[in-house]
Amino acid sequence: MKRTRMIVGMLLVLMLVLSFTLTACGGNNDATTTAPKPSNNQPTTTTKPTTPAGDLSITVTPPAMEIYAGEYTADDFDLLFGVTVSNSEATLFVSEDEGFDTDTPGTYTITYEAKLGDKTTTATRTITVLDAKSALALEVTHNHLGENKWKGNVLSFPNAMYVELSADSQLSKQSGVFKNTSDKDIVLTVEGTYGCSAIIDANGVVLEGRDGANSKLVNAQNPTRAGSSVTTMTIGEDTVTVSNGFAKNMVIPAGGFAIVVQSSEFGSTSDTDGRGFMNYNVIGSYGNVVRLYWVDNNDVLTPYINQKPTITGISKVLALMGDETFDLNTAILAGLVAKDDNGTFAVDDDITIETISIVNDGGFNINEVGTYTITLSVTDGDLTTEFTREVQVKADGIGTLFIGEHKMNVNLELVAVDKDLASIGNYAFIIYTPNYTGAIEYANGWGEAFVIDKNGILVRVYDGANGKYYDAENPDGIVDASKCTPAGYLTEAFASLQEGETLLVAPNGGDNNIEGSGSRWFLNKYKLIGAEVSGLGVNFKTTSKVIAFGDYTFTAEEGKWLYNEPVTKSQAAGLHMIIYDKNFTGTFETNAYGCAIVLDQYGVLVKIYDGANVGFWTAEGKSTAPLTFNHETYATVAFSELQEGETLIIFPNDGNGNVHRQWALDLRGLKGTVYFGEVATLTGFTFKQKEN
Repeated sequence: MKRTRMIVGMLLVLMLVLSFTLTACGGNNDATTTAPKPSNNQPTTTTKPTTPAGDLSITVTPPAMEIYAGEYTADDFDLLFGVTVSNSEATLFVSEDEGFDTDTPGTYTITYEAKLGDKTTTATRTITVLDAKSALALEVTHNHLGENKWKGNVLSFPNAMYVELSADSQLSKQSGVFKNTSDKDIVLTVEGTYGCSAIIDANGVVLEGRDGANSKLVNAQNPTRAGSSVTTMTIGEDTVTVSNGFAKNMVIPAGGFAIVVQSSEFGSTSDTDGRGFMNYNVIGSYGNVVRLYWVDNNDVLTPYINQKPTITGISKVLALMGDETFDLNTAILAGLVAKDDNGTFAVDDDITIETISIVNDGGFNINEVGTYTITLSVTDGDLTTEFTREVQVKADGIGTLFIGEHKMNVNLELVAVDKDLASIGNYAFIIYTPNYTGAIEYANGWGEAFVIDKNGILVRVYDGANGKYYDAENPDGIVDASKCTPAGYLTEAFASLQEGETLLVAPNGGDNNIEGSGSRWFLNKYKLIGAEVSGLGVNFKTTSKVIAFGDYTFTAEEGKWLYNEPVTKSQAAGLHMIIYDKNFTGTFETNAYGCAIVLDQYGVLVKIYDGANVGFWTAEGKSTAPLTFNHETYATVAFSELQEGETLIIFPNDGNGNVHRQWALDLRGLKGTVYFGEVATLTGFTFKQKEN
């Protein structure tokens, strides 16, 4: 039943020859046969003679036919094919077709009539329309493209798109599944550009993928499509782009398959047509396993064989240099998920493997800055997967995002705060605070956007990955295109911002999507309306801020403090605490006669810039060297002299009691206790741990 186009074509030619031969001999063929493709669809007519001549008879060859539903269109099928009349001057036509439909299974009796003068004769043919030939299903274990772009885990190829080949072949532009029926490699070239192709072995294992829409090559040397930077291939003596050569010179192993999807096949755009399904679900990684089977009887063409365990969540681990609380054995396993197929293609019987072993720690040293490659392994008892994960030890530049009790360490270089961006770049998080006055000039679909109110509470979620909207009335999310769409989640969330609200975005792309550790994965997993959000050096929460050296504390109430935000002289007069670190790239002013203190990376008090009395203090006491500041510039000079990892806290002159300024001045020892060398605590800040 599963025949190739080549075989069908040969049978059609043979049928044509046979039909004409039988007609010429005047013979009868009572056998049921497959219909050839007719030559036209119009009745045959002749001029009506004035005087009838001889006997009148109709010959129908073959008298019984079988075709498959959908094999022909109504325009392609000529009911008069193989029907002749004994007198060429007679008129021949179909007098009854019983509603014959090439798409509807059933048995139809076709009645033919011939007229010559007063003579009339009839004949019949039986045409049986069989059920359509089976479609061929390409099934994947996970639909990474998302249900909004593709429903389910299957791409279905019509039967006519299945082709068996036994030798090197060059074909016209077409989509299809091409099987190598020989016992050796063959080379297939199919015309077309900007499509997508995959080469799989007889067991459904992906050996090569070509993403022509984005010009990316996937193979053993380039194991992931997203991470592949190879955009050209060598074919013969020519170098061509993957876009132009996506279906050229495909080497199919014995018993294996080439799967070709031309542009705009099964849809209209590269993400929503068959190419998107191929790119995300089939050739997303080298060694992925897919399944081909006939839909009508579930006959599998790619028998599954046991595969090695798979690992997800392999992203870079971040650690602060000297952090004594960092435990490599715990951190290296965080976010990793090891799954075993249990010897079947189905995922509902997959097994989670709990034991992942460190094979080599790569010389890891928490006290030395660097990137360490850790080798790990996991086994299902028969097969073992060995893989690596990197740990980067940094002296600074690491932030932590908290969503309720859940947290994620982030390289602050991958966090954009209030930046006018032209693209998402490689940012893990993009943040727009109430101070941002720009617009969003770039596009990004299928990401995650959190709206956080002035108190640091998550109030709305625009889940572009799944096209869902969340708020207090819809904590479990709803599908509402008037609120959130997959393609427009970002602009929809930005347009919704109210006074005092902050937008936290995890864009769709690259490492952000890694299951178990990516930023988009993290936000998508913890869509917790009402949860408190904090970290990454951004004031998601504007409640009180407390600084303390032991029992000596000062509290700046809500609205009386700022962190890493621009401020004018007039604004400063109404604030009690202004905090800056090296991540602040803007400008600020403060009024005169205030006080500024500096904490080092460990939270230790190391400097006091006394703008009230114009003096500079350190652990050694008051400086006798010439000062670099005056009453008005004490704060801006202090910021310009900040060292990496230091934090500046300004206590402005409020002109009305100055309790907060005096608290800072007293740190010098005016009340008997000198706080230089003491470690401070500051609400919302985590300082580096000092080594013993």
